[in-house]
Amino acid sequence: FQKAVVRPLHAGVQPTVENGEVCFTLPKPGYYVLELDGYHCPLEIFVDEKRDFSKEREEANIVFGPGIHEPLEVKLKSHDRVYLDPDAVVMGSFRVDHAEDVKVSGYGIICGSRNRRSGALCFKKDMESPIRIEESKDVVIDGPVVLDSPIWCVTASNSRDIELAHLKITGAWQYNTDGIDICNSQHVRVHDCFVHVFDDVIVMKGNYLPAERKDPEEDIRVERCVCWCSWGRTLEIGYETWASAFRDILFEDCDLIHNVHAAMSVHLGGDALVQNITFRNIRIEYDASEMRPANQRNRDDKGTCPAPWSGYWLDIWNRKMFPTDTNPNSFRNLLTKKLGIDFSKEPQGTCENVTVEEIEIFVGEGAMPPPCNILPSTDSEFGTITISRIRVHS
Repeated sequence: FQKAVVRPLHAGVQPTVENGEVCFTLPKPGYYVLELDGYHCPLEIFVDEKRDFSKEREEANIVFGPGIHEPLEVKLKSHDRVYLDPDAVVMGSFRVDHAEDVKVSGYGIICGSRNRRSGALCFKKDMESPIRIEESKDVVIDGPVVLDSPIWCVTASNSRDIELAHLKITGAWQYNTDGIDICNSQHVRVHDCFVHVFDDVIVMKGNYLPAERKDPEEDIRVERCVCWCSWGRTLEIGYETWASAFRDILFEDCDLIHNVHAAMSVHLGGDALVQNITFRNIRIEYDASEMRPANQRNRDDKGTCPAPWSGYWLDIWNRKMFPTDTNPNSFRNLLTKKLGIDFSKEPQGTCENVTVEEIEIFVGEGAMPPPCNILPSTDSEFGTITISRIRVHS
């Protein structure tokens, strides 16, 4: 290799190379990536705070000790306490469904490599995400590594009072492996996580539920996360925006070390009004090794992915997710028939009171500077969008 880089760049780590060794000092606990000549084959380094989990282990009614465990599905009930030993590998899916006061803690691994993916609708209840929270409240997931999911990695749907902390999500190589999806939920805090996935990284969605049951997406904070997007959008509202409201959502103090279609996005595919959204103190990185994304349609498709390439650093738009389609067998029309929703009659989604401030954009040597896109559809308009204190480092 010719070049060694430790990300996030904001950490200020300067590696040295001598006698075939790369040496560097990490300034504090956190999540880092060592890259040698670009982002392929990185070394992801998780330096968690040293914590005494003895109380959590003592209180736990479910304990996974050192070794490999194969429950395939762990159904958690109200008041369950789960402890994962640092040397535990649990193969399967943790599910919290219609429960309250649940806590999963510890630095062990939850691996989804044997989980099933059934169909294309990622929000379906039978999807086996490594962590899936449905219709629940007062749930804390603190500490685990989440590996190799076949679908959305961590999901909280129609739930409230959720905390996701110190998660390390990686090894998500399949399409639609979003990192953390918060859907139609309220009072959610995501903090101090590392998320490297092959699709949207941390995203707020409102799924296409019947009209009388569109729970709001409200009071959500995402803080101090390190994010790596390999296909979709890094910090996002949407694309699915069906809810009675999207409001009071904050993304703050995060490092976006690789980005594809958009680093920060308000992506309005449904009918909701999205309001009071803030992106603050976000650091976005671009490298010359970034390649333009492409769909491989079959095994013989050898499409090229030229470098350097960059998507938008900010993208706000409201193209409908399901436009009019005359094909009766299209995904839109099949979904219309299944859910009883006529998407063509729904109003255009839009946004107001979006604040983007204190953003640093790092454009590496030879990298492509990213553009910004704010584009309402021809039959709609956006409310106030405030952009201030944007700095570009090149």
